[in-house]
Amino acid sequence: MRQIILAAAGSLLISVPFAFAQTQAPAAPAATHVNVSPALTRKAGHALKHIIAIQENYRAKMKSAVSPNEKDAQRRQVVEAETRAIRQQGLTVAQYSRVITAARTDKKVRQELFAAADFGRK
Repeated sequence: MRQIILAAAGSLLISVPFAFAQTQAPAAPAATHVNVSPALTRKAGHALKHIIAIQENYRAKMKSAVSPNEKDAQRRQVVEAETRAIRQQGLTVAQYSRVITAARTDKKVRQELFAAADFGRK
């Protein structure tokens, strides 16, 4: 599940739709340390929580879009909303990308990211 979340989080950065990212087999993360500050990771976690909500919200809209123009418009709206969610946390897309990339390979960063995003809490 966590690999799916990271794949979804990275979808903005690599232009892969959320549904496609869910079907991909996750790569086994290596145990390497990446220098990403806890403050940056917390901000990215907060942005990630919003991005997942945005993707879930737009999933139904994407399914109902009929024409290619409608689908393109929906994709643009998703990217704009995701970018806004990142910037509202005081991050650039590059900073967010760096944290997401680090979380894929560094267990500590991944745990901090998910804690900040409140994943696994009810």
